[in-house]
Amino acid sequence: MMNILNIEPIKQFIIKRASINLIINLLLNFGVQYWGLHNFEQISFSSGEQSILRVFLPLAFFLPLFVTMDSVKRFYDKTCQKNVPYSVPKKYKTLKFRLILGLKNAGWSLLVFSIILVSVFLLSPKNMMFNSVLVMVVLTSMAGAMAVIFTISPVVQILRATRKLNSIH
Repeated sequence: MMNILNIEPIKQFIIKRASINLIINLLLNFGVQYWGLHNFEQISFSSGEQSILRVFLPLAFFLPLFVTMDSVKRFYDKTCQKNVPYSVPKKYKTLKFRLILGLKNAGWSLLVFSIILVSVFLLSPKNMMFNSVLVMVVLTSMAGAMAVIFTISPVVQILRATRKLNSIH
């Protein structure tokens, strides 16, 4: 079985989209976090005007959803333009497919982040406050990593599903 990342146009597409999504998400998330948290020296886990939960959970859901949907659309467009020598069935173009795949990735991401946040909550002392600069750095780093993961993941999933579909016929 051939490694799908060895196909040069697919590798170029993934590197380009992952780099663009990384830069955009780093800048966007740092700007949003700075704007939202720059007035706070310390933030709590779940209470107060600004909290860890209010910052992490939307990021954990919406970033994978929108990055996945964008990656699927752009990959399908590249295959239609014949820039990528790979035939992808039309069912992978639909908004329904993009939404289902995006929601699946967002659900997994939300589950993982929820487990991490519950662990932090259970292991940290009661009423512990977090440094807002550290929270900004961690969130921005996580957003960048998630952007890369959720750019690559849907392309690999589509290629595997297409390969499996072609092997059945």
